Parts: sequence; C-alpha cells; structure tokens
Amino acid sequence: MSFIIKKRFFALMVMGLLSFNSFAITIDPGRAVGIRGNGEFFCAHFGALARMVEEYGAFGTVSGGSSASITVFLYESALLNPALACSDEEQAKERLAFLIKSFEGYADSVPQMKNFAELFRFVKLVNEVKSGINQIISVHDLNSVRELPTAAYKVASLLKILWTEKNNPIIRKLPEWELFTNLLNYTRDFVVLPTAWRFYRVKNTILQIKESFDVFAKFDSKNDEALFLRPGLIDFKTVAEIFGQMGDFYASYDQELWDGEGRFQALLEECAENSRGYEWDVLSKRVMKSSGKSCGEELTRMALAHDQAKARSHHRINDFPGKVDDRLTIIISTSLIRDLPTVSKWREAKKNYSQGESSDKWQFRPDYESIRYGYWVKSSKQQRMQSYLKRECERTHDLLACKGEIIGDHPWRYILALSPAEPGLARVQEFASVYPREELIRYALKNTLSLGGWSDLFPNTILKASGSTSETLITRRGYHTFFGQGVMIRLGVNDLSFDELAYLHEREVKHTPSSPEFEHASGEILNPTKRTTGVWARGYNLHNPESSFNQALVNSGAVVCTHWDWGSLSNWRTMIKDAYNATIYVKDTAAFPHPEAGHPSLKVVAASETQRDLTASGGGRYFDLSNYPGAIITPDHPWFNRGCTGIDTYSETLPFYETPFHKGESLKTPSFPF
Repeated sequence: MSFIIKKRFFALMVMGLLSFNSFAITIDPGRAVGIRGNGEFFCAHFGALARMVEEYGAFGTVSGGSSASITVFLYESALLNPALACSDEEQAKERLAFLIKSFEGYADSVPQMKNFAELFRFVKLVNEVKSGINQIISVHDLNSVRELPTAAYKVASLLKILWTEKNNPIIRKLPEWELFTNLLNYTRDFVVLPTAWRFYRVKNTILQIKESFDVFAKFDSKNDEALFLRPGLIDFKTVAEIFGQMGDFYASYDQELWDGEGRFQALLEECAENSRGYEWDVLSKRVMKSSGKSCGEELTRMALAHDQAKARSHHRINDFPGKVDDRLTIIISTSLIRDLPTVSKWREAKKNYSQGESSDKWQFRPDYESIRYGYWVKSSKQQRMQSYLKRECERTHDLLACKGEIIGDHPWRYILALSPAEPGLARVQEFASVYPREELIRYALKNTLSLGGWSDLFPNTILKASGSTSETLITRRGYHTFFGQGVMIRLGVNDLSFDELAYLHEREVKHTPSSPEFEHASGEILNPTKRTTGVWARGYNLHNPESSFNQALVNSGAVVCTHWDWGSLSNWRTMIKDAYNATIYVKDTAAFPHPEAGHPSLKVVAASETQRDLTASGGGRYFDLSNYPGAIITPDHPWFNRGCTGIDTYSETLPFYETPFHKGESLKTPSFPF
C-alpha cells in the first residue's frame, strides 16, 4: 500500500507541473483519423478508437461529423485528463485507450445522476402522452370521438403535468419545445374533446406530433416528405450540455470539487495497467487494492461525485476544438445552405408546415448547387485548408473538395448543437437558433442553415487539407448509407433515383443475388454502378475508382472495418465489442507496423482456412473472420484489395496474420459476405 501511495504522490507532482490545457501524452499532428458518423449507434466508435490508440498511439488530427462529432469531443476530453501523465509512452497509450473504453462504463452511472433521473421520468411521461394520442388518432369516424372521453381526459391530465415541467431547466430544453407548446395550448380542448368540432381544432397538431413520434430516428429519406421541416423530439443544445458534462468529467475540469485528479490517478494506476487487448466488460470487473471496489464501481462512484459537485466554473463545451493544445487539430463537419433565396424558401415552407397547410404549400426541394459541406476548424489552419480544397477541386474535381467550405473557429457548444442534428432527428437548423446575435453578425452566419453532418462520412480530403501525413478511416462494412444518399436525392441530386438506391441497397447491403443491371419503371435498363459523372457518382459510387469514397478507402493508411450497421440500441454493448475486434486493413505498414511483429504467439493462417464457398446455394463467396477477432490484413494478402467493401476479385494464395489480440470474452461476429 505504501508503495502505491508513494507512486501516486510522485505522479501527482508530475501532473502539478502540467498546465490544465496541455496534453499529458505525445501526439503527432501528422497522424490523423476520420470517424464515420453512425447516428444513434455512435457508441460503436469507442471500441474502434480505443483499439487504434492502444496499438498505434494518440491521433493529432481528428475529423468527424454527425454523431462522430460527439465521439471527437469525448476523445479530446480524455486527452486533457492530467492523469495520463507518466514517464512511459506505452503506458500513456494504454491509459488513454482505457479512458475511451470506460465511456461504456460511464453510461451505467447516467440513470443515477440528478438531471438524468428527471429526464427519464419526463421521457416516460411523454411515452404515455404518445399512447393516449395514438388511441385518439385511431378513431377514423369523428362521430366516434364522443365514445373516447377516457383517452382524451388522460391526454389532458398528462399535458397538465407536462405544463408544470415547462420551467424545469433540464426538461425545458430537452424537446423541440415548439412541438409540445402547440400541444399544451390545446389542453382544454382535450378535456372537452368528445365533440367533433373540438377534434377538428386539434387534429393537425395531433397528427404532426404523432408523426414526430412515429418517424423519430427512422432516417427515412425516401418516404418522409417533411424530413427537413418537422420538429424533432430532441433539442440538440441540450444534447451538447449532456455530453458537455461527460467531457468535463473526463477532462477532470474543476477537479478540486470532487478530487478528480487523485481519483483518476488511482483508477488508471490500478485498472489501466496491462489493459491492452481487454474490453470494458473484463476491465470493469478488476478489483482495486486501494478501495476493494471493482474498476467499474469506482468509475460510477467518480461520475456520481462529479455530478453532485457544486456548480462548476469551467465547462468543456465552452472550449474551442483543438485550442487547448497547438498539437491537436479537430475538424467537424456539417452540411450548409447559405444561398439566401433557398434559405427564404425553407423559412416559408417551415411556416406553412407549422400552420398545418397542405403539403403542396410546404414542399422543400432545393437545388443541390446551393448545398455546401462546411467544416469547423481552428483559425491557424483555415487559410491553408481553404486553399488546399480549391486546388484539389481544380486538379481532381473531388466532390468533397469542391463542396468544402470553412465555417470558422467556434466553441463546442455550437458545434454539438448542429452537426449531430440531422434530418430524422431534428428539422433543418438555423445557425440563428444556436449562435448569439453578435456572433452571427461577426461570422456572417445570420442566413445560414445546417442540415447535419451526414455530408462527409469519409473525411480524408479535409484531413489532408489540414496537413496530415497518414490517415486512418474508422468506418463500417459496405456501401454508403441509404439515408445519406436519399437526403442527397431530396436535396436535388439527379444522377441517382430512389429506385436505383433501393437496387444498390439490395445488392451491396443485403447481398441478395441480383442481376448487374435492372429494369427501371420506365422500361430503361440501368446500372448506376457504371456511372462516373454526376454528383453521386463523383462522391459516393464505389464502382467509380475516382469517387471521393473510393479514394478515401484506397488512400487511407489504415481502415478499421466494423459491422456497426448490423446492430440495434438494445445490443449497443455488442456493437462496441464488435468495433473493438474489427478487421483492420493496413496499407501504410511504416506508419502502422504490425503490433505483434516478432511476437512468439503470432500465428500464420492460410487464407483458405477462413473462407467457405457458398456459390452452390446462389450466394457469393463468404469470408468468415469470426474466429479471428482483431485480424490485421496487410497488402501481401489477397483480401487486402477487397478492403472494407469487397469490390475487387478474390484469390487465396497468401497467408494472413491472426493477432493474439483478443483476450476478453469470446466474440462470434456474423459471417459476412464481401
């Protein structure tokens, strides 16, 4: 015990010499990682990022959009933790990876936090309102409304409770309050709803709210006509504050209020050592000698102590990305509309939709030329990056370079309120709803719309613009998202139709046998994979060697290839586990040397041992890596050319290495067809 105390005292002395805004771990600005957004499944990022950090070290340039912006924010928060300080660089990598793994454990403490307990109670109440509204809406004959007073009274009583919650700070900010204010204004009408004229009065509001409940997080870009206009159920300004508190915790801000520095130091000393290759479900069960608590229990105790601490003075969401240390560059994306006529059309459509006008009065179909791909980045990088994008657009016609536009250098508070707020979760957001008036004027953002960060899910172009020398792409197996490509169609892209998108989805995602060509409704034989011109083909067609998506995969030094699109929120821990054990395709073996090279337990496995031929049953050839979690595939293996998408041909002549990496609970991922 005395040795532990002396060791901890020495470490605290070292940390005392460090400024709170300086990283306690070596980072290389040239080592970059792009993280593909993954909607509500963003927790899968944690496993993949932790694996890359513990094998190869911290990244000095990080980019992401949509939900990946949250992951990037938490990554920077962990980097700021002074307890990472130690004399051994390998140990520092292990500690940082441990903190990222522990994001999973932090989630276990959330239901016990004071604000979140109120939040969960509110969500339960809203679900009861939804149930009552559904019962009322089920009445098609308005004369039958008289027979449903119970449902109407129930909704009215629930709305009264909601009304009493309207001034609760955390509840007030949670929903898109416009949605509920409209409903609350009709509370009295619900009390006397069993009359047809009262039902007519509230009908449009009820239908809009029911629709918001029904389509929330469905990401249906094909059928959802009000995708850009309907209020969501979440106010992302509150989302920013929720994750801001988590960021405060991991950065150990205001640690003197809850002894954050000392407790993190103890946690990392006793739990992070020899944690490489282990997942959180294993690490959380380790027992700390100093307290007798498990590592998972201690993390929960720390998170609750932080939650219950007195008002904190310094908040992570008020930081500027990358500003806390010159070595770090952070780039966050969102899609933009800055064309004033288009912005005016959206405002008019929004007004008509909110007033319950017929759909022909609120259709919003902009010209895709008005869409820009925006990036927040620190001031010192902006001129260089904008110049690079211009040159790259002229040289290669890269869609991401041609569409790219630097937004500015702004606090996390604004960024996290906009980039994750995608259609399907929220309506199109005006910058004016997030930024103070003086900053809108200063940055010329008064007439700017954000459509969320779906636009750049493979950010290699913007990483290179920042000056990176080696890029890692954390992505998932298969084609670009159905949702993202569908949004592009709704925004005016005309070289891909929803019929063709459905064909690609069947062929590339579901892997059902199909002809390389198909008959369009018009009778014309089409094959979108053959296209090389047009917005979609330039940006997202994997069969076009020059597309931005293909170039990102080909030029990445390493690609982490997960299965995270196969999961659901009910098995979110499995998604983290899968991502941690995902196959890594390493092209730049100098920047990413095999972590187990020369290791006595390194096993050479013939490629033929990992494939099984299913052609007789009408399917393609499947390559089963479920017995080889954490496999690293390098250019000397034939599978390498198939990469994370499987467009190229297959041969089976060379071996690949199975890393003795996975030490936790056995994971059998589904066999996947390339």
